[in-house]
Amino acid sequence: MKYLNLIFYIVFALGIALFLKRKFYVPSLEKEKLVLTSYEGEAINLTEKSDKVLVLNFWQTWCGPCKQEMPSLNEMSTVWQDLEVYAISDEPLEKVASYMTKYPEINFVHIESIEELGITQYPTTYILNKKGVKVYSKIGTKDWADPNFIASLKKNWEN
Repeated sequence: MKYLNLIFYIVFALGIALFLKRKFYVPSLEKEKLVLTSYEGEAINLTEKSDKVLVLNFWQTWCGPCKQEMPSLNEMSTVWQDLEVYAISDEPLEKVASYMTKYPEINFVHIESIEELGITQYPTTYILNKKGVKVYSKIGTKDWADPNFIASLKKNWEN
């Protein structure tokens, strides 16, 4: 009986660890490995964007929190000139098109599979400085247009 209890607690602990990793762990991201395409079919090479701070927001149209943060991502693009926001989805154009017209400051791009990157929670957002180094990442929503947050980014991570 002692062994069954021990096995139960080990399996239980592993289950909790896997849940926490999936829920709160932001996977690493290498922009060189991202194969992005605009919804017009144009290839996007993020390594050529060395003059910009990049916001890479992985989202889905069925995701309520993703839709909730779109206005602040759009506004973030308008208040910071050296910044480009990419909303990355693996959904077809038919599902994304209405967002493209509603949020014109965001670059909506397609990727073949988000899950292959290890991203399982939406939205997941990365901010890369001009050198391409990840300086911020977050799972879940945020007010991206918050002046204090933008000031902190500009002060600490713009270069």
